[in-house]
Amino acid sequence: MIFLFSIIYFLIPHVSSAAFEGASNLLTGAGNVIGLLIPLAFGLSVLFFFWGVAKFILTSGDPKAKQQGKNIMVWGVIAIFVISSIWGIVGFINTAIFGNNSYDTVCGDECNN
Repeated sequence: MIFLFSIIYFLIPHVSSAAFEGASNLLTGAGNVIGLLIPLAFGLSVLFFFWGVAKFILTSGDPKAKQQGKNIMVWGVIAIFVISSIWGIVGFINTAIFGNNSYDTVCGDECNN
């Protein structure tokens, strides 16, 4: 019985350390994925806006399709504003709280070397 308790006593710190390292790697990986998704979402919202512009211009004879193009443009501008605002707030928090001045979310620390 003492042998079992001694094994558990010596293994628990290693297991908990490995669990913490795994969680840290998981959070870092999730941050990298999110860092790649933000520019992708921004690009898609710009494409959405220009799709509305094209629809507005090409369907100038049909008032219903023209209004639909206007709505697409408005939602595209709203999406661009929301994404850029969130990106700016995250950058501000990253600098103000964590002291990290790197705003490059696409390549992260690899670009700074």
